[in-house]
Amino acid sequence: MKFSWKIFLTTILIVCCTFSIGGMILMSSWLQQFLDREIQFAESQNVMLNGALQTASRLLPREDYRDIHAVVERVLSSVLDKNREQLPVLVTDGEDRTVFQTPAFTAYDSVFLNVSGQQSGYVILSEDGAYRIHYLSHWKLGSEIYGLETVRDITEVFETRDAQYGLFIRLTLGMTCITGVLVLLLSKWLTKPIRSLSRAARKMAEGDYGVRARGKGQDEVGMLAEDFNRMAEALEHKMEQLKQALRRQEEFSGSFAHEVKTPLTSIMGYADMLRSRELPQEIRLRAADTIFRESRRLETLSFKLLDLMVLKNRELAVERVSAKAFLEEVSSFIRPSFDRQIIRLLTEIEDAPIRIDVVLFRTLLLNLLENARQAFGESGTVLSDDGYAVGETGMAVPDNGCAGGEYGKTMPECGQAGVEDRVVRLVGHSDHGQYRITVSDSGKGIRPEELSRITEAFYRVDKARDRASGGAGLGLAICSLIVEAHRGTMSFCSEAGRGTDVTVSIGGVTDEE
Repeated sequence: MKFSWKIFLTTILIVCCTFSIGGMILMSSWLQQFLDREIQFAESQNVMLNGALQTASRLLPREDYRDIHAVVERVLSSVLDKNREQLPVLVTDGEDRTVFQTPAFTAYDSVFLNVSGQQSGYVILSEDGAYRIHYLSHWKLGSEIYGLETVRDITEVFETRDAQYGLFIRLTLGMTCITGVLVLLLSKWLTKPIRSLSRAARKMAEGDYGVRARGKGQDEVGMLAEDFNRMAEALEHKMEQLKQALRRQEEFSGSFAHEVKTPLTSIMGYADMLRSRELPQEIRLRAADTIFRESRRLETLSFKLLDLMVLKNRELAVERVSAKAFLEEVSSFIRPSFDRQIIRLLTEIEDAPIRIDVVLFRTLLLNLLENARQAFGESGTVLSDDGYAVGETGMAVPDNGCAGGEYGKTMPECGQAGVEDRVVRLVGHSDHGQYRITVSDSGKGIRPEELSRITEAFYRVDKARDRASGGAGLGLAICSLIVEAHRGTMSFCSEAGRGTDVTVSIGGVTDEE
């Protein structure tokens, strides 16, 4: 049963019960008041006649006691004529024999047979739709006790009651119909937000996660609609994340298959050539060299994938080190590869204590510096007319401008490293409890549409260059996991054709530590 019908039926039931109980109480109270008034009136009539008889009995001489019928007739006739009432009256002696009876009493039978002289009271009788009150009292004449019974017709009281009951029933039915219509409309109006919420839930179950429930106000239904909309927004966001995760997983699987297939094809092709035919010494050496390079490439790929899997579950071996000594050691290690490619590696390092996993952070910096070195290729800087772009790991990238990490610090000006050709800068400085490491190059830069995806596994900005250099697009994905493990941030600022700045921010060491 629908909720609106439950409200309707429940309200109608409550209204009917309330009206019925209240009406019955009211009608019973009204009837009792009228009955009490009629009983008092019947009692006053009987008391009046009884008083007249008792007064006459005290004034009459004893010789008149023998003709009691004449005494009663004379007394009651004078009283009844005086009041001009046709009152049914019955006078009986101690043995319930009729002493006097008015013409109006002939239609009734006495109901007080065998009643002692010490008892008095009234009885209400119903006969053929008529109602009457029989009232009994006693009076004494000499040594004899006589009964005085009067009758009062109260049929009009009960007829009025029946008429009131009929009017009450019609009024109750009418009020119930009017109330039913109003309650039905009200229940439809009250449950409208719930129906909207139900429709939204069904659409969401069918896969439409953008649907929202209509509901306003500060009542419980409005709050429920707002909670549902917040839930729908969170669910839509989660579903979008799941879709993106599925897309990344599919891309990861496709890229992994492609990365494995390419060197395997080369290895199989050259191995088959060496196996199936006689070749000159120079060609055999060239084929063997190709097989060796592709094998090394597969080895590098397997190590990178192993690093990705290990980093997700590895606990950091954090230790306190000097930032200056650590960064200078890393720059000294990689400087020979820069010198061979005629690239200047400049350092500007501020000393401060930091807490890091030395092995992982060394991998992070070597990856960033290696990416900066490979940004030049073999032909130096290539300028472009594309605009600025900035990005932060896992976040959307604005169309222009540069921004820092989550601490609200401004990044270095985009392209500031492009003042000198073929230059890479490694800068480290402490800033309000954070230690920031920036690797800047004046190389090719990154286009805005690619900047937000560079930390995805197997994603490469320059596919041809990375494949030629043996890269698989896993370096920045590993860097992202290392930064995340250190609870830091990694931000990118790049301008295509002018260079890229990468800034890693981690928490510094306080005096208490």
